[in-house]
Parts: sequence; structure tokens; C-alpha cells
Amino acid sequence: LGPILGIILLITSERIATNFFGKYVGLLTLILLSTNGIIWVGAKHLLADNLFTIVTIIGFFFLIKFLEGKKFNFLVFSSLFLSISGFVRLNGLIYFPIEIIIVASVLIYELYTKKSIHVGIKNENSIKFKFDSKNLLKLLISIIAPWLIFIIFISSFNNYYFGDPSVTFYNIPDDPWVKPGTGSYLSILELKNENFELIKQYSNFVLPYPIYKIETLDFEKIQTERDDPLTSSLLITFSDITNHNNLGLLTFVIMSLSIVLSILTKTKSPIIIIFSFIIFISIIFWSAGHISFGRDSVFGRYLIPVFPLFSMVFSFLIINFLRIRVNKFGRKIKIPIKIIKILIIVSICVLL
Repeated sequence: LGPILGIILLITSERIATNFFGKYVGLLTLILLSTNGIIWVGAKHLLADNLFTIVTIIGFFFLIKFLEGKKFNFLVFSSLFLSISGFVRLNGLIYFPIEIIIVASVLIYELYTKKSIHVGIKNENSIKFKFDSKNLLKLLISIIAPWLIFIIFISSFNNYYFGDPSVTFYNIPDDPWVKPGTGSYLSILELKNENFELIKQYSNFVLPYPIYKIETLDFEKIQTERDDPLTSSLLITFSDITNHNNLGLLTFVIMSLSIVLSILTKTKSPIIIIFSFIIFISIIFWSAGHISFGRDSVFGRYLIPVFPLFSMVFSFLIINFLRIRVNKFGRKIKIPIKIIKILIIVSICVLL
């Protein structure tokens, strides 16, 4: 069953990416995910991560569909799948406020601009939300009803087994297996170097697997095996760049560049912004949970639900960068762009 869920995750991610961004982004998304060792570990050992990820990305797929056409059945499906993720793993509850924030932000935008938000889904027409009591009631019921079922169930479960609806297996009082944390979830908002390093560690796992694994290389050992000065200087440079989880910053750079490119090209910017927001909140959430629960290690598998979303954002950036016509630029800019394009194509070929 584990390998089957892994394959279903790959197929689902590719289909969603193709539906939103086109066949080339879909193909590159599939390549990035199929080379991710963390996903395959989850498939090999039948962990809940892949099932959790499948229902999560399907939930966000229907959420994007609702934002485009304002069809309430899509919103019901979105809330249903996202709430099911909470049954698979309790931390799926974080998607409840995320869903509310995304829907509220889009509706406020449409209310003040008097324009419908155009997500850019193929074969879908953009429709502006009608602000009347009937539609607002449908909106609230569509979002809250599935989540209310989940909250009632989990509260009843906790009350039956632990005597308190607010107590879960994460915070059972006087349990020797539960470690006290070093702070609350809000502690992550404090401007401390430890918090910044923690965020970089978690964001590092979101990167494509071959890039993330660079930090695990023993550059000193490799350097001792190679005598030529060019290799030594390159290894020293890579070692300096990858020290202290600095590669994690690349996650935020890629998302920022994708947002800028989508806005400049007027292509899929709402989807890119929404996906980047979900990825950012997920990184902050798990970093905060690390502090709250006093974890000893940083586990990349916790962030598997955003791997497909980041792969889509990264693939969008790559494909649209390759589509940039260099003829409109001067010679000084044209040559570096061509070199970067060649490096990107070679890197994709290596993954294949």
C-alpha cells in the first residue's frame, strides 16, 4: 500500500500542476518529486505522510478552483479534503485558518477593487463573488461544516480517552514520553538567532532533494581526495555557502522570484502567491512546533505536504525563465541569461 500511495501522490501532483500551469511545469514537477528521497522513504515504510499530502493538495486544488469560479461545491470539497487531512495527522488543523485567510483575502480584494480575481485556470471563467446574505451564509457553511465535524470528533475522542477535549497525545499531562518545550508557538516570532536558524533548517527540506542533500556532503573529505587547486577552491566556496543551513534561504529566494516573475508576466500570480503563502506558513508552523514540543531533531518528512506545492512554484519559475526571449536584451545581459538557461537544461537532464 505504501508504494501505491507514493505513486498516487506523484500522479496527483503532476495532474494538478498540469491543470494549473501547463504540461511542461507538470512534467518538471513530476521529475522533482520522483527524485525526492523523503517521499520514497514515506512510501517504503507506509508512513502517513504521503496520504496526508495527497488529501492536502487535493484540498488546495479545489480551493483554487473555488476562487476562480466561485462555485460552492468546490469550496465544500476543499474544506472536506483539508479536514480529512486532520484525521490523518492532527496537525492538519493548521489548514483551517489558512483556508479562511486565503478565502477572506480574495473576497476583500474583490470587494474593494470591484473586480474578480483571475487565477488563470484552463477552461474556467473568472466570476466575481456576489456579496449578499445568501451567498455569505453558503460561504460560512461550506467552510465551517466539514471542519466542525472534525473538531467535534477529535474533541470527543480526546475527552473520552484523556478526560479533557483540549488534551491530545502531544500534551498529555505527567506523561514521561512528552518532553517540555522551550517556549510556546508564538516564541518563533521573537527575533532570535536560534529561531532564524531553525527556520532555515526547516526551509532547507523544502528544496528539491538533490539540492537539499548538498548540505550533507563532507567537503573536507572530498577536498583531501582531490589535489588540483581549482577543485579545492570550489569546494571551499561551496562549503562556506552551505554552512549553517544557508541553503534554506534559497527556498525564500525561489518563492520571491516566482512571485515577481508571475506579476511581471501577468501569469498565474494568484496561484503562485497562494502556494508561496502556504509554504511559508507551513515552515513557520513546524519551526514553532519544534520549540513548543522541545524536539531534538529537525525532520524533513513533516514538510512533505508542501513539497508538491514548492515543486510547482519552482517548476513555474524555471519554465517561464526558459521562455524569456533574450533578443530584447543587450549583449551584456543576453550572454549570462543563455548560460543560465544551459545550466538549467543540463541540471534537468542530470535528474532524468
